[in-house]
Amino acid sequence: VGLHGGPALREQLLGLVVAHGGTDDHVVAVAFDRLGTGALQQTHTPLKESVLEGCGSLGVLAGEHLLAAHHERDLSTETAEHVDELHTGDESQQHQAQWLLEVLTPIVKSWPSEWCLEANSLAIQIHGGYGYTRDFPVEQYWRDNRLNMIHEGTHGIQALDLLGRKVRMEEGKGLQLLANRINATIEHALPLGKETAVHANALAQALQRVGRATKMAWSTSKPEEALANAVPYMQAFGHTVLAWIWLEVELASLSEGAANAGRRYASHFFFNYELPKISAWLNVVEARDMTCANMAEDAF
Repeated sequence: VGLHGGPALREQLLGLVVAHGGTDDHVVAVAFDRLGTGALQQTHTPLKESVLEGCGSLGVLAGEHLLAAHHERDLSTETAEHVDELHTGDESQQHQAQWLLEVLTPIVKSWPSEWCLEANSLAIQIHGGYGYTRDFPVEQYWRDNRLNMIHEGTHGIQALDLLGRKVRMEEGKGLQLLANRINATIEHALPLGKETAVHANALAQALQRVGRATKMAWSTSKPEEALANAVPYMQAFGHTVLAWIWLEVELASLSEGAANAGRRYASHFFFNYELPKISAWLNVVEARDMTCANMAEDAF
């Protein structure tokens, strides 16, 4: 795949491709995850030290880096389950899996390529000046991962596909199926109270906001207006899907133990620091803001 994460990493990726019989979307997402996880492994000690020493700014970077490096794995696993259902489920399961894959494919391609890149950028930052040199492999991880937002159909094309086609197919059938799955998790989490219920409510509001933004983007039936902010729409959509995954992780991590506590803290971080970002992204989508599209060429 042309990645330079070292011989061991290249062997892992080649093994994944062979095991899955080709370079399908799930393998690509796992490949992104390997680069993000590799950067995380290289920064584990400085991350831990920054938190223990109470360095606020690096502590936040640590949280963002940890999340970005693990999200891709969870997202690709979720998608892989639907791929399995598509090939092994009964007729109803196959039908639902196909529609879910329609709306999730742009996310599984774009979200890891964008945020795993950010994870690698933060790995460089956490190492300080050394991160920019070749003393550590994190700078090469960044260079390797930067290609993913381009060769995966380009980020912008994935966004146009999601908002322009996937969420509207069959009157939004795939989007509705995904919303049903997310709402089932919300209903499971709400009775548990405390922070889990707070997160469930936040996810419900985010899902509602995505649905509203989808309708408002297309309210004039003018593609040039609806798609002018397809990228921030995709970013908000992706964050909402990942919030759902983190709520699922939180529900599975309610028992005692350090590992479960770590997963719950990661979920808290995402809901407190990351999910609120969707408001700014969806503001321009709902307003069908044409600032970028209307800028005259000679103004550049």
